[in-house]
Amino acid sequence: MSYFSKNVFPIYPSNTFRKSSMRTKNARWASPLPGFRADGDAIPRASYRAAQDARFLLLKNRLLGELMAQANDPQRVLPLRRAANEAEALAWLTPFPELIFPVLLEEKAAATVRQTERQARMRRTGGSWSDWFATAE
Repeated sequence: MSYFSKNVFPIYPSNTFRKSSMRTKNARWASPLPGFRADGDAIPRASYRAAQDARFLLLKNRLLGELMAQANDPQRVLPLRRAANEAEALAWLTPFPELIFPVLLEEKAAATVRQTERQARMRRTGGSWSDWFATAE
């Protein structure tokens, strides 16, 4: 008699170890609708984030429109947009981006206005690099 022909392992009835798929085990945790949490939360996470993004975009466009109306200079449009994008990126790193964004945008816009004025002054006067570094703030 060979080693493999012996019943080394005990024989169990077929219904002792019932196979169950992961699908049936996790069925009670499944969400009834995609995007909803399984604990019965009524607000889907995806739509909340989309609504927050939409509110933030409206805020950004409104504040940027006000800044551009005050600027009256086409040379400042692109730098102001860039400053708004930088402020937006920094604001999303905080827990409350809609509260922090206006202050960050104001600071970034002020720095942008100073920089564009400094560049315009350098273009008008035709000064050297040493003059530029001497007037830098």
